[in-house]
Amino acid sequence: MRHMPLFLLFYFLVSPAWCQNAPPVNTERRSESLIGYTEGRNDLKGGQFVNWRTNRACVVRSDGTGRKVLAEELTRTENSWTQFAGWSPDGRQAIVLSLWESPENAAWEREHRTFRMT
Repeated sequence: MRHMPLFLLFYFLVSPAWCQNAPPVNTERRSESLIGYTEGRNDLKGGQFVNWRTNRACVVRSDGTGRKVLAEELTRTENSWTQFAGWSPDGRQAIVLSLWESPENAAWEREHRTFRMT
């Protein structure tokens, strides 16, 4: 009797009757879901800065179709790039970071093997 509540919980979670009452998966809605990510190169010679400049914030549908680069206008300034940072609390808006670094500072950081804010 001491283990009866645990047994009931187990039965409740794996019971076929419980599974039959679950709502069906809406595959149409699933294909509308978006995955946010940062896309960029990491194989260019010249260090991190050269590769960072290729980063772009993107989204794609969860089924792998519909790739879209976000906020391309933020990358029109030389030596700038974007990164996907997350979603708004309601999940309706992407949060995109806009970044820029001077080539001189990038060279200094590479030479000294440390970061600095300028």
